[in-house]
Amino acid sequence: MKKMPLVMIMLLIFIVAIMGITDSWENPGDKGNHHDFISKYSSYVIKEPHDDKPAFPNDGELFLSDNIQKSEEMVEHLDKFIAEMKAEGNNVTELEPTVDNYSMLVSESRTYLEQAKNASSDTEKDEYIRLSKESIIHANSELKPIFDDVKAYLPGPLMLADNSNLVANGSGLAILSGDIDLELSISEGKLTILDFIGDMEINTEEFKGSEVKSEQVIVPESDAMQQILSYNDVQGNVTLSGSVLTVVIISNDLIIDVNGTGEVELYGKGTYMLSNRSTSNEGVWIPPIFDMKYQTKE
Repeated sequence: MKKMPLVMIMLLIFIVAIMGITDSWENPGDKGNHHDFISKYSSYVIKEPHDDKPAFPNDGELFLSDNIQKSEEMVEHLDKFIAEMKAEGNNVTELEPTVDNYSMLVSESRTYLEQAKNASSDTEKDEYIRLSKESIIHANSELKPIFDDVKAYLPGPLMLADNSNLVANGSGLAILSGDIDLELSISEGKLTILDFIGDMEINTEEFKGSEVKSEQVIVPESDAMQQILSYNDVQGNVTLSGSVLTVVIISNDLIIDVNGTGEVELYGKGTYMLSNRSTSNEGVWIPPIFDMKYQTKE
């Protein structure tokens, strides 16, 4: 089945919150909507407010300082994560050096920025700013291998099999993927749909205040462009179905009722009931990453 892997989506959400805009320094001509699509959901994963800032703000030094600060906070989260893993008896010998290198690059960027503030000339200041940018871009390029290791400790998706039924109620981010039939109620939210083979059926007659927007994103691992359909600032009810869908929902008040085969991830605050032919399981949504209890890596 061709679909966007959920773990890849969550990994991208996680990384883009830190590197999405700094990457524009390295590739100023690449302003693909795939960054916008993913970064809009970052606050429900790492509790970082997202502001739609221009790629090149008027105050570049302030923008750089803000990115360094976020990276320093990420260093603190990663250090805490490693300490917790060690306390639980997990082997983190492969993770520690990569985190140490990331921390060193972030510290280096901070040092260059401080030197820029104390520079004796504009030429010297510009050079330190350039070095600081290079260090923070290099640092954030190191995040992917770090989170390739970190994701092993995160809870896996809820699996829909044999026409399972999932009912969920809460606030945050929901990602559903597979062969699904979905009934959805949204208050103050956004719905984004990737229909990979074009057989989706959708009824939006009960949607109010919706702005429909068609965009393109790059599907991870394949680098293929995929058309997506977004409903912004919506409230109301919608039903949809399709055999190869990925559906992303963000809302302050969300009710989901889905049947089918596939995977579901729920980030935020809420509860769910997952039922199949013989069993029913209750649970809660995954809290923001680094504010949660991690799984033990076997």
